[in-house]
Amino acid sequence: MGLRNPEHERFAALVGAGGAPKDAWQEVYGRKPVGREAAVLAGEPDVVRRIREVQDRAVDLVLTETVCSRAWLLDKLRQSIEEALKKHQHATAIRGIELAGRLPELRLFPNETRIRHTKDRYAQMTDAEILAEAERLGLRKPQEKVINAVCVTVADADGNPLN
Repeated sequence: MGLRNPEHERFAALVGAGGAPKDAWQEVYGRKPVGREAAVLAGEPDVVRRIREVQDRAVDLVLTETVCSRAWLLDKLRQSIEEALKKHQHATAIRGIELAGRLPELRLFPNETRIRHTKDRYAQMTDAEILAEAERLGLRKPQEKVINAVCVTVADADGNPLN
């Protein structure tokens, strides 16, 4: 809600838009501020509240106008992939396709795998000891095998072991 005093409202709008209080004062009142006039007005609670409202509204407008929507982003990604293919930039095109495939809407690559290697104390353990240790640590149904004295866990992107 605006301020009752139109000069204060204009001052708050100018400061809220990023202007310095002394410059806003000069524009509103047509003269340079004397002493701390601009700072005092900028510190009044109603003016401070209005400056914040103006700033918040400006941020909302900027976000609305400049932040890309998911549809825009997908369209740009598609265009980039097509452009890369036209220019025979196959690695770039493949990377774009991979990015598109990871989007939740497409789920082309739902089961990513991560392999962890641990060479310290697990290297000396048997399969049974590793499974017992996993249970002690509260791990859910680990699918682990010892390969060349290295503990390997195969899991999806969320850390859930693959069957």
